[in-house]
Amino acid sequence: MHIGELPQDYRPGRLPPDMERQANVLGQVQLDPLAETPPPTAGDVKAQAVRLGDILLFGPLMVMGALGKETPQWMRAAMLVIGVGTIVYNAANFVEIEKRKGNVL
Repeated sequence: MHIGELPQDYRPGRLPPDMERQANVLGQVQLDPLAETPPPTAGDVKAQAVRLGDILLFGPLMVMGALGKETPQWMRAAMLVIGVGTIVYNAANFVEIEKRKGNVL
């Protein structure tokens, strides 16, 4: 299918109707591109352990490293920002994926 052949009501992120039929015939899973939260994937589930490691181990280690007196001031500031950012970013992603899985935190 070429761009000139797309139907008038086509929106990016959606398959044209004839391609939707082909995808359904092939047994592929159709995701609603307008859905707010897609279902969790196997990669999301596997990554949860890595996120917990970032939240509970690496982020705090970076923050503790930022408290060292022998480290230059710019490096301490960078480690503090990166450590706190790591904790906040991974915690937000962890909570979002757990919500998608239906787990209540």
